[in-house]
Amino acid sequence: MKKFVTIAIHTIEKAEKLKQILSAEGIEIHLHQIDEDLKEPGIGVRVRVDIADLSKALHIIESRNIFSYSNKETLERDNLKKRILIPVDFSPHSMQACTFAFNLAKSIDAKVKIIHIYFNPFYPKSFIEQEKDTKQYKDIEEKVKENIQRLCNDIDKKIQAGDLPSVNYSYLIKEGLPEEEIVLFADDYKPDLIVMGTRGKNQKKGDLIGRVTANVIEMTHFPLMAIPEGTLFTDFKRIKIYAFFQTPVQET
Repeated sequence: MKKFVTIAIHTIEKAEKLKQILSAEGIEIHLHQIDEDLKEPGIGVRVRVDIADLSKALHIIESRNIFSYSNKETLERDNLKKRILIPVDFSPHSMQACTFAFNLAKSIDAKVKIIHIYFNPFYPKSFIEQEKDTKQYKDIEEKVKENIQRLCNDIDKKIQAGDLPSVNYSYLIKEGLPEEEIVLFADDYKPDLIVMGTRGKNQKKGDLIGRVTANVIEMTHFPLMAIPEGTLFTDFKRIKIYAFFQTPVQET
């Protein structure tokens, strides 16, 4: 029995484009309009694939760079919508950052991209690999895919329950060093804002800000909002004080 999972929520134009591309590769696609459930017009379309095709679909989306924001056609399909990027690490702070970003996206009519970067220590040196290393490599990939799908399922449940506003969102997983890949992807995605939690799974209590978050702040030129641990509010009208940090530009 097939089990279908959501890989993205897009505008109808982008959902149809994605369906066309993936269907041409033999992947069965189901489009489900969210407003049929929520009775809200213009929410978006959920793109679903058989879980058996998830890896292939994600690889096609990433390798072909289907919706590159350097591409004028992509911007036109998105009606020049604002974009919010949320790097996640599956810690409790991931959902906290998503809650903040989704509420902001709803208030400014923006779309959301969730990204997870994973580091895989098992790099095959040749095509003749040890079976153990190959299995460990695949296990890491499968665990990441399970985690991102679990996060998106939790988001969908919160949207259905009314705990999160429904906005157009999609997700991406990439392999590499988190801060480097986040910055590289941001250069292509061109977000209006990056939203990140300030602590991850392994941060020390004394840290003011998570290592990856701090490095991304230093490396990127896009606006970044760091959400402190324990932040509970989602009503932006309640924010009374803002702090801005600007990295000095070095002269050459």
